[in-house]
Amino acid sequence: MKSIRIKILLAFLIPCFVLTSALGFYNVMNLIRLNEKEITAIQELLFSDYDKNIVQQVETATSIVGLYHEMYEKGEISEEEAQENAKKAVKALRYGEEGYFWIDDSEGNLIAHPMIPQEEGTNRINIQDPNGVALIKEVITAAKDNQNNGFTNFMWEKPQDVETGKLSPKRAYSQLFNPWGWVISTGNYVDHLHNMVDEKSTELSKNLHKNIGALGGFMVISLVLFAMIAIFISRTIANPILKIVKSFEKDEDGKIHIQEIEVKVKDEVGVLANTLNEFALQVRDFINGAMISVEDLSSSVDGLNALTAKVEGNIEVTAANTSDVTQHMEYISDSTNEITATMEEIDQAISSIAQRTEEGAASSSEVSNRAKTLKEYSIASKERTQKMYTEAKSNVEEAIQEVKKVEDIVKLLHQINEIAEHTNLLALNAAIESARAGEAGRGFAVVAEEIRKLSENTSYTVSNIQSISDLIVTSVDNLVNNTRDVLNFIDEDVLTNYDSLVQAGEQYFNDAQQINSIMTELSATSEEIGASTNEITNRAGQVAELIDKSVDSIEGVMQQTSTVLENITEIKNNASNNLKNAEGLKLFVSKFKV
Repeated sequence: MKSIRIKILLAFLIPCFVLTSALGFYNVMNLIRLNEKEITAIQELLFSDYDKNIVQQVETATSIVGLYHEMYEKGEISEEEAQENAKKAVKALRYGEEGYFWIDDSEGNLIAHPMIPQEEGTNRINIQDPNGVALIKEVITAAKDNQNNGFTNFMWEKPQDVETGKLSPKRAYSQLFNPWGWVISTGNYVDHLHNMVDEKSTELSKNLHKNIGALGGFMVISLVLFAMIAIFISRTIANPILKIVKSFEKDEDGKIHIQEIEVKVKDEVGVLANTLNEFALQVRDFINGAMISVEDLSSSVDGLNALTAKVEGNIEVTAANTSDVTQHMEYISDSTNEITATMEEIDQAISSIAQRTEEGAASSSEVSNRAKTLKEYSIASKERTQKMYTEAKSNVEEAIQEVKKVEDIVKLLHQINEIAEHTNLLALNAAIESARAGEAGRGFAVVAEEIRKLSENTSYTVSNIQSISDLIVTSVDNLVNNTRDVLNFIDEDVLTNYDSLVQAGEQYFNDAQQINSIMTELSATSEEIGASTNEITNRAGQVAELIDKSVDSIEGVMQQTSTVLENITEIKNNASNNLKNAEGLKLFVSKFKV
């Protein structure tokens, strides 16, 4: 069984452990989310700067092409010269260490490229990267349709990786120059951006692991502190309670050893300890007083036993002397008692007969009352049944009259059916006439057909209603017949049986009156016989009285002697019981060691 200290410790540690674990898990997950957000933000920032840079560079190249186009429009140079100068200017543009520009037309023909001038004029619309991306087509589509904001991603070999199969990610931006249908593009490899993101991710992961480790250490330290606090609190609460328990422990002999409780706390436990100390003092006083009382009672009982033994001896001598005198009077007393006993038996028999007679008279009176009640109840029931029969019969006759209205509905249905048949005939005639009229009567024919269908539906509905009405009439006829059978049964059988019940109640009442009369006569005869036996008993009592006067004094002495002996015996028994109770109390009190 767990001690109260362990229970308090667990009650404090378990919630602290659960709360600390939950907070630690939440903080770890929060650190992971923040780490992922920071990596995403760095990646977005790097690629955003890269995108802004190449967009600005392409806009610069486009503006240069625009300048030459303006010169052409102003007539300063020809269009061919303007385009040639624009291609040279774009091919000469550079940014960064490897940044350059190229121009394609909307059909995929290469217009200008500083790195592969020998391919200028060729169509590259079907060129694909090793992953199957039609990069020229994607570049042109991005510029024309502003797809993906003009950006295109594909994989390509760096100059130093040609024929090695190593691919690097490349990101290009394209812009359409509408006057000449040129797509001006630039792009660079972005693997260095991915490397920067990976390096930053590795650095952040290390920091994340450090933070998680620090958080874990903090959680362990917190749990240790919580454990120390819990141990202190559990001891503070449990130690006073354990002191109280030890103050009432049993020793090796099974005796309860009551000691004073020394508790310094002022809370409810301290109040309980002080109360138990006061209780222990009261128990100690009670036990000491009980031990003294038991010793005194034992001494008193011993003296009382000696005195009662002496008195019992004297009483036995007196009883022997009076017994001799009573033996001489027993013969006369026995004879008189036999006469008296015989007459008493006769008197008891007569009294029993009289009592049974009175009980019979009372029972017959009750029977008479019950018969009267039965008669009155039967008459009342008959009247109620007669009333119910009359009302039910009247209601049934009214219902029969209401049912006859259903027959009127049937007649009305026949009339509706005749009207429907007549309407059907008229619709047929109208259809014939419309057929004769040809195209002019086609609309009328449609109306006639609808009227014919309506009359047929009416006939069908009337037929169904008539069938239901016939079924209702049949059901109501059956109900009326069954109700009439029930009314006939009430009229012929139930009311007749009530008459028989009334007659039986009257006969029952008359028989009870006759039995009551017989019982009354028998009771009177029993009283006369009882008076005679009482007279005989009185005479025998007078004879016995003469004998009783002779033995009264002797019986008085015997009775007093017997009473004294019984009282002494009772005193002796009570003293013995008190001694046993005192010994039991002494044994119980001895279990406490104060």
